[in-house]
Formats: sequence, C-alpha cells, structure tokens
Amino acid sequence: MKTFTINGVKYTAKELDFNDICELEDMGINLMDFGNASRMKMFGLVRAYVALVTKQTLEEAGKSLNGADFNEIVEAFQWAMENSDFFRAQSEGAEKDAQQIPSKKK
Repeated sequence: MKTFTINGVKYTAKELDFNDICELEDMGINLMDFGNASRMKMFGLVRAYVALVTKQTLEEAGKSLNGADFNEIVEAFQWAMENSDFFRAQSEGAEKDAQQIPSKKK
C-alpha cells in the first residue's frame, strides 16, 4: 500500500472505485485529463484526492495541504489509479475491444 503524510499524519492511498471517480468529478476533476499536463488541474486534483481520502471538504483539505509534499500525494494517486479494479477492468476491456477490430488490408 502506498502512503502519504500531511502535517505529521500518515494516510493510506485509497484505491479508486466507480463511486470515487464520480465523487472526484463532482469536485471538478476530470480524470480523462490525467496525463495531459496542459489540461489537468494538478493542485485541484491533489486537493480533491486528499479530501476523498481524509473525508474532508475541499476547503478543509486545501487548508491542511500547506507544507505538504505534493509529489508524494501525486505518487499515491497514481498508485491508486494503477491498482484500482475499476481502471484495470476498463483497461482490459479497451484492450479486448482493440483486438476485435479487424485490420484493413491494402
């Protein structure tokens, strides 16, 4: 399990399920933008993920982040996505769909 620390308190990264993805979207985070640095709101993502894990409001999470190591939190978020059953299932489904598309011969 991946962890991150905020103000001396250690938190365990939360694997993301479908409801968590919807909750992050409700907080203004579009995970379809993840990996696209020009579109992703990284500070907003960090605040929303911390709010989700710590069960705080966005405002409370934002206040708790003063002095936090954002890289550590982003790494925990990346781990959460990589180890999420929801994202694994979506990735496997996309790979399966890609294999079923017939190739065009010239």
